Amino acid sequence: MYRNIINTAILCVMVIVSSKAAAAHKSVFTWRIRGDANYQQWIYDGENPIAMFDMSTLDEPMQALMMFSAVPRPILLKHLKLTPGGSPLVQAVQLYWKSGIVITDVLDGLTVKGEGTDHLTVVFTVKDRWDTVAVTRTLTLSYDDVTGSYIYDFMDRAVIHCPETLHTNSTVRIEYCDPWFVDCPAPSQKFPGMWKGRYTKFAFEAPDNRILAAPHN
Repeated sequence: MYRNIINTAILCVMVIVSSKAAAAHKSVFTWRIRGDANYQQWIYDGENPIAMFDMSTLDEPMQALMMFSAVPRPILLKHLKLTPGGSPLVQAVQLYWKSGIVITDVLDGLTVKGEGTDHLTVVFTVKDRWDTVAVTRTLTLSYDDVTGSYIYDFMDRAVIHCPETLHTNSTVRIEYCDPWFVDCPAPSQKFPGMWKGRYTKFAFEAPDNRILAAPHN
C-alpha cells in the first residue's frame, strides 16, 4: 500500500506580558472531564480551565455554512487561553484535515501524558470514514516564562493510504488548520447574503510600541 507521509508544525500566537508577572507563575497541567451525560473535556492549569476539547454536532446552520462546510461534527480545541487567569483569545483550532469530501472527522484515539507537570502532551488520532487519510496530531502544551504565555505546539503526521482519491486536476489541496480569534471569525466559505470582506488583518500594539498586523486566518 502506497503511503505518503506529511509532517507539519503549527505554533499558536503568543500574548506578551511583563516578565515579572510571568516569572511568578508555575503551570501544572491536567486533563479533566466535567459533567455526567453531557460531559466536557478540558485542559486545566491548576484550577483554571484554559482549553476545551469539543466534538459537538453543529445545530446552527449559519455557523456550519461559514466555518465547517460539509463537517457536521468538527473535532476542535476551543476557548484557548494564552495567559494565566486571562480570557480566551483563540475561539477554536481544528483538529481535523479536510480535502474535498475526505475529512478526518472520526476520532480514532486520544492519549494524554504529563498530567500534573508543566508539559502536557495530548495525541489526537483522527481519520476519515473511508480510511483514506489517518492523521496523528500531537499537542505539546507548556508555559513560557519570558513571554508569560502558554505555548500550544502542534505537530501533525498524516498517512495517506489512497492518494489517488485526493487528486483534483493533478493537484492535492488539504486544509489542516483554520483557527480564528474570539468574536472575530473570518468566513472561509462564501454564501449568498454574506457581508462584504473589508478587512483581512488584525492590528495590535506590540510591547515596543510598534503597530503590528496578523491575518484573520
